[in-house]
Amino acid sequence: MNRLRARISHIQTYEGISRILLNYHEQTLTAITLELPSFAKEGSEVYICFKETEVGVAKGTCNNISFSNIFECHIEVLNKGVILSTIRATHHSHTLGSIITTAAIERLNLQVNDLINFFVKATELSLEEMV
Repeated sequence: MNRLRARISHIQTYEGISRILLNYHEQTLTAITLELPSFAKEGSEVYICFKETEVGVAKGTCNNISFSNIFECHIEVLNKGVILSTIRATHHSHTLGSIITTAAIERLNLQVNDLINFFVKATELSLEEMV
């Protein structure tokens, strides 16, 4: 599970659906929730969490994409399996992980130290209270 600290900058709610904007290292991330957690208040610090299997990977530029959350990373570790592979990459001194197919690793010709982008849909981010 990927877990990062962020600050809620804005919450918009309409018909039970909330769009939460989060400040994380000078970038704005977006989370969509069907139920706004009681601890989610503008200005509060939270953890944003997302599963490694929910992370898309791209090498090179992707200017036109619907993913709300993009993390530019350097690959630190590649563990290639027969079907699935794991990537450990660094973004602002945080280690993030992704699990994708080994075929995708080979198609993208991913190597350690490559600059890549991790993509996470707004609906895949969850919030966790900082205690």
